[in-house]
Amino acid sequence: MPSERNAKGFVTDNPTIWDRASELLYAEAKAAKDAGDDDTYEKIRKQAYLLKGKPKYLVAFVNLADGQYGVVDLTPKQASGVFATIQKYAKRLDKLAFELSKTGSSTNTTVSLTPILDMDEELTEQERKNFEAADALEPFDFALFETCLYVADEAEQTKNLEIAGFDIRRLGLSSEAAATAADGAVTPLPKNDGNKPEIIF
Repeated sequence: MPSERNAKGFVTDNPTIWDRASELLYAEAKAAKDAGDDDTYEKIRKQAYLLKGKPKYLVAFVNLADGQYGVVDLTPKQASGVFATIQKYAKRLDKLAFELSKTGSSTNTTVSLTPILDMDEELTEQERKNFEAADALEPFDFALFETCLYVADEAEQTKNLEIAGFDIRRLGLSSEAAATAADGAVTPLPKNDGNKPEIIF
């Protein structure tokens, strides 16, 4: 079960193992700061942040490569930029296609949504056809967002926390607790290569 969070993203109930690990490290970071050890504080704080749950935005677009809906996963900062572009061109959304680009990797990934001003020049014939046909698509089924998320059970979370380098014994757990995670493997979601633009809407 995922943890329960308030509107600001803070865990209010049912913390996951990762939440507990992050909270433990943040408490240690605070103790180091209170003791005047700024170097240790910063080191532990960064470790805690890596384990902390972070909000995500799932945004649906029509991918002009195949004319079907696609979903992208964005951080709040990335989503803010994308939504600002959509708002800026709100009155022309039925006349413009856009290019979604991701550059960088990990926490340094930057996302931009750029209007394609010359669609005759920049889109292929098939992409132009799919753009014209987009209005005839069935409305997006928001239930599809549920299929984009994967919630690991406690055993898998425990094993992945070990893989991330956290000593799970500090939470009163042992490696045996993770033994039931299937083969100890997690199937990663496909990722953009970090610099590939995608024509999407």
